[in-house]
Amino acid sequence: MDFSEFDKFHKFILKCIEQAGDVTSVSNRFADLQNDSDRVAFVSRLDCLPTAIFPNPPPSTEKSSQQAKRLRNLGNESYNKGHDLKALRLYNDSICEALHPPGDHEIADSSNSVANSIDFEELSIALANRSAVFYRMREWQDCVSDVDSAMSVGYPDHLVYKILERKSKSLHELGKCREAAETFMETFKFLKLSSLDKSKRRRFEAECQSLSDRCRSETVVPEQDECSELISGSVVPDVERLPPIPACSVNVRLGFSPDCGRYLYAAGDVRVGEVLAVEPAYSHCLLPAHLATHCYRCFQPTRAPVPCFRCARVRFCSPHCRRSSWRAGHSVECPALSRLLSSDSGKLAQLAWSTLVYTGWNCLRRFMGPNSSFDYKFNANEVDIVSSEFLDVPKNFMDKTLKGFNTSGQYLSSDFLPVHCLVTNSDKRSPGDLFERALMAWYLVQLLETTDFFGDVTPTNHDVTDNDLEELPVNQRPNRAVFIGGLFLTLLQNLPCNAHDISHLFVPWETPVDSEATELGGGVYPLLSLVNHSCDPNIARFYYGTTAVARAIAPIRAGQQITDNYGYHYALTDKPTRRSQLNKQYYFSCSCLACVNDWPLFDNLPSSAPELLCDCGVPFGGSGSRCHGCQLTFNQSDDRKALLASQAKFSAGFNSILAGRFGDTSVISSLENHLDLLHRRVKRPWRELNVCQEALKQCYGVEASAYIVSTTTCAKCNECKVILPYSKSMLNTATDNS
Repeated sequence: MDFSEFDKFHKFILKCIEQAGDVTSVSNRFADLQNDSDRVAFVSRLDCLPTAIFPNPPPSTEKSSQQAKRLRNLGNESYNKGHDLKALRLYNDSICEALHPPGDHEIADSSNSVANSIDFEELSIALANRSAVFYRMREWQDCVSDVDSAMSVGYPDHLVYKILERKSKSLHELGKCREAAETFMETFKFLKLSSLDKSKRRRFEAECQSLSDRCRSETVVPEQDECSELISGSVVPDVERLPPIPACSVNVRLGFSPDCGRYLYAAGDVRVGEVLAVEPAYSHCLLPAHLATHCYRCFQPTRAPVPCFRCARVRFCSPHCRRSSWRAGHSVECPALSRLLSSDSGKLAQLAWSTLVYTGWNCLRRFMGPNSSFDYKFNANEVDIVSSEFLDVPKNFMDKTLKGFNTSGQYLSSDFLPVHCLVTNSDKRSPGDLFERALMAWYLVQLLETTDFFGDVTPTNHDVTDNDLEELPVNQRPNRAVFIGGLFLTLLQNLPCNAHDISHLFVPWETPVDSEATELGGGVYPLLSLVNHSCDPNIARFYYGTTAVARAIAPIRAGQQITDNYGYHYALTDKPTRRSQLNKQYYFSCSCLACVNDWPLFDNLPSSAPELLCDCGVPFGGSGSRCHGCQLTFNQSDDRKALLASQAKFSAGFNSILAGRFGDTSVISSLENHLDLLHRRVKRPWRELNVCQEALKQCYGVEASAYIVSTTTCAKCNECKVILPYSKSMLNTATDNS
């Protein structure tokens, strides 16, 4: 039977249990189980379980020269019609399908079907053809790179003169006159190998000589690169780190309460815009819809993708990302990735898979023995390992607070232990929910068994730490499949409550004010998973590739809890829906200020003259000058004048944002100051505060990974859209011409 889709496998098992009349017995026995390994072991012993879910060998994910040629020919047709963007896409697909040389000896394993003896002419021609598209698009550096790549994989000698001429002209446009002249002269050597008749060859030689002489005699000023101010390529902001929890700033602390569980709070007053956390993803997965357009490792758009060594499924933005991903775990998952993606198991299963594959068996096996790090707990006598300067938690809650900390007293986002210790809500899940997830875990284990995960080829991104496993008698050693299945099951429970969407900002060229964050995939962030929800959050996350940066989008008082939004904001989703969805996925009922006071949706927010607040936070009420809370006297007239002055600056800054000028530091400063003033002096909710906050989030967004995208399709092929890294100068040009 075909179990290529998990849903078919799940329904098959349920049907078998029902036909055998075992529904009640199986349900009761399964419900009595108390840990994930036992649950997976139970599933693995079901009588109706197929002996082989995935037949061997796996379906081919190898390259296809025939498919590469077909795509290249389609690209040629589009190129000849002047449909450059469509041609570029087809050439990209052809390059990814073409047989590719293995990487250097460190990453090219002997099982790779692409041997050194294979002819890579199809790849070389596709690269050369793509260089022609880049030349016509005036993307000179990409053109040069493709010519070099085509020659490195054996582009036919009798055609080399064509692409060398293209390279020479591109170098000239880049202002690299000496290199251009040398390349023109190199063209003569290959011209002798061409099939041109004598008259055409003489004309070509004369043209090359003329161009070479011109290059030697002039100094060309290179074109101003429109992407010289790339914000998407900016450096990830850094903060002074908290020693026990290096992913967060020193202005953040970890707390615990029976009602809230673990949470983060501000150690001191936090200003609007302050960076509170910088956390690279422990693991991540790119959604299938973006595999053809974005780098599998860093999620950047790939205009000239670098293909995987072995499969045609994933792409990278650079040889560096390809090499890093291969070494980190893609070498293991590559043969099984197509099966995983076609199984319709969902994003969270894909993320659980990536988490264990990229952790690696050598790292995971140390949790398998009798001295497992999973079982380590701090006791009251050991809490000094985490300085009281950074932790203010009663000792009776210490073991719950310090889950995921290592024996050195650190909570490291690069370790698997914090990921494993995230809350699962197992006690709140129904037996049916857990049974389905246990089946999914076993399904993923069986898929993992078709790879080299347990073999000699293991990821090297985590240190190998041995344990006492080998010292146990053979009959007492844990079953590795059940052990890994238990880890999968834990992840399949904690990821729905803790994983984060990874989104980049896409800014429409024609209407930049309509910029929108687009979900590209998911990531595991052990620190940010400790941040609790509010329908009115005081931080927001911005992504630099797959690194998350948390910024304050409201002033936060010392001791106040830091809160994120789990996808249900009070201004966008009504209260009944918010509560229903939060309870369904996260198993809690929100009691934030917006929920308690039942704040309206955005369209119904108050927008008239606001009611002012006293320093103590109590509304003045009416036109009086005495606060009903602290009884102090204030001049409301002065406060309103200050508010009007701030509103004027905000209005000017907001108009700049409407025109697409997001990156102006003075604009950002005026928005931050205005937002701070509104939080201190205006009774909420008030519409202008939401508008200011969203505008500021757009500004922070373009400082992270952001791209210009055309909202209209290509005028020639009526199919493709342009995606370019965000640039201040590009967008300013667009808005100035509108």
